Amino acid sequence: SMGICTLNTIQEGMIDLLGNQPFVNVDDKILGTILRELVRHPMQIKSLGEKGKQWVSQKHNYLSVTESLYNYYRKIGLKV
Repeated sequence: SMGICTLNTIQEGMIDLLGNQPFVNVDDKILGTILRELVRHPMQIKSLGEKGKQWVSQKHNYLSVTESLYNYYRKIGLKV
C-alpha cells in the first residue's frame, strides 16, 4: 500500500469478510458528499491513508487473505 486514502464500494457480503478496515465505503449517491467532506478535512485523508497502509501490511498479505477466504467459504457452506 502506498498510504493513499481509499474510497470504494464494498459489497454487503464483503464488509464482514474484510472486518475492521480503513476504507471509505461509498456509492454513487454519497460519493460527492464524502469527497467534499474529505477535502474539508485533509488530516482525515492522511490518517485514513496511514491506517490503510497498516491494514494492508497486517491483513492483506497472502497468508491472512487465504485464511479469510477459506473461512468465508466454509461459512457459506463450501467444502475447502
